[in-house]
This record gives sequence, C-alpha cells and structure tokens, in this order.
Amino acid sequence: MAVFFSSLLPQFITRGYASFETLLMLGLLFNAMTLGWLTGYALVVARVGDVLRRHRVRRTMQTITGLALVGLGLRLATERR
Repeated sequence: MAVFFSSLLPQFITRGYASFETLLMLGLLFNAMTLGWLTGYALVVARVGDVLRRHRVRRTMQTITGLALVGLGLRLATERR
C-alpha cells in the first residue's frame, strides 16, 4: 500500500510542496473517503437485502426466474440444428 501511495499521490501535489506530511495527509484522505464509500455501500446493501428477503419479493423473483428458465428451455428444445 505504501508503494501504491508513494507512486500515485505525488502527481496531486503542487511542485515544490512535496513532503512526507503532504503524502500522509493525502493517504489519510483517501482512506477516509474509502471508509465512507464502503460504509454507505454496506448500508445500502443491507437495506436492499432486507427487502429482497421478504416472502412476497422472493416469491416474485423465483417466479420470474422460473419463467425465464422455462422459456429458455423451450427455445432450446425447439431450436433447429
């Protein structure tokens, strides 16, 4: 990770101001942004998961998936070689 930051981050620093503290600040900012993104993503996935686990939603998805598979099976069975 240190090699990645030391090769990527210097391009975002104004010439003449490169120092360890500046690179450290940019690295910490990157980590904070990543933590925020992943936390938000986890919350959204948890909410969507709660909705998808409902009996009616799960049953509807299984029905649609089953119909799609039957349709694809019929198409394959009736296809000419």
